[in-house]
Amino acid sequence: YVSAVRVVRGIIASYVEFIRNVPLILLVYLVFYGLPTVIDLAYSAQTSFVATLAVYSGAYLVEVFRSGLEAVPRGQIDAGKAIGLTPWQRLVHVRLPTMMRITLPALSNTFISLFKDTSVASVISVPELTYG
Repeated sequence: YVSAVRVVRGIIASYVEFIRNVPLILLVYLVFYGLPTVIDLAYSAQTSFVATLAVYSGAYLVEVFRSGLEAVPRGQIDAGKAIGLTPWQRLVHVRLPTMMRITLPALSNTFISLFKDTSVASVISVPELTYG
C-alpha cells in the first residue's frame, strides 16, 4: 500500500483484506441489524445499504488504484525525476495519467459489480436499482 507510515499501511491492508473476504450480504446484515445494537443510532434501511456498499466497493477500489500505481513503469518515474520534476509533479503529470489508463478496465469491472450488488439490498427491504 502507498502510505509511507507503516501503521497506516497495516490498517489499510487489514481493512481491504477483511472487507474483500467477507460476503456483502453478511456486511449488509451486520450494518443493518448489528450496528444499531452496538451504537445508539437510528438510520433507514436505504442509508444502511448505501453505507455498506460504499465501504465494500471502497475496499475493491483501493486495490484497483494500488495495483494501478504499482503498474506504472519505473522508467517513466525515473524520466520525470531526470527532467527535474518534484515528487508531486511526478505524481500528477506522470504516475496518475498512466495509472488511470492502466486501471480503466478494472474500474469498469468494479462499477459493473457495484451495479449488480444493488440486488443484495432486497434482503433488508430496499428496492434494488433496477426495480420499477
